Amino acid sequence: MTINDEELDRLLQRRELTPPEGFSTTLMEQIVVEVSSVKQPHSIQSVLQWLLLGLGGVIGMMQSLYFLFGIWIATAAV
Repeated sequence: MTINDEELDRLLQRRELTPPEGFSTTLMEQIVVEVSSVKQPHSIQSVLQWLLLGLGGVIGMMQSLYFLFGIWIATAAV
């Protein structure tokens, strides 16, 4: 074990760990910087995914309408 491992084990055995002053604000600032620096451009794959999702939705709606029309025809024939 290295010194860092022994120190980590010693810290993990303690009941409570107190973070340093300003830890939460520093952490949140780093998160904001990381999130703002990551920008995902719209790729062809994401556009294609949305198009296929829309096409699947249209096909699903058509199937539902066919089903309802079939029920209407079956009940109207009686």
